[in-house]
Amino acid sequence: MPTNDPTTRMPPMIGRRLSIPEWLSYIAAYEFDSTTPARVVLHHTFSPTVDQWAGMRSIQGIQRFYVQKG
Repeated sequence: MPTNDPTTRMPPMIGRRLSIPEWLSYIAAYEFDSTTPARVVLHHTFSPTVDQWAGMRSIQGIQRFYVQKG
């Protein structure tokens, strides 16, 4: 599974809905490299809509939005 490296512009994308037990298992097994976070924050958004969704391009747009916010 890819790590979330902001220099690659390739955030991890699961691409499907997870149940709470699946999410907890995913986080427990996730390889955080040398920097292990103290907590995980799940962001969600109402935009883009399902019709507007463009895969990785949409994810990168959301990432740019938050990076610009600092």
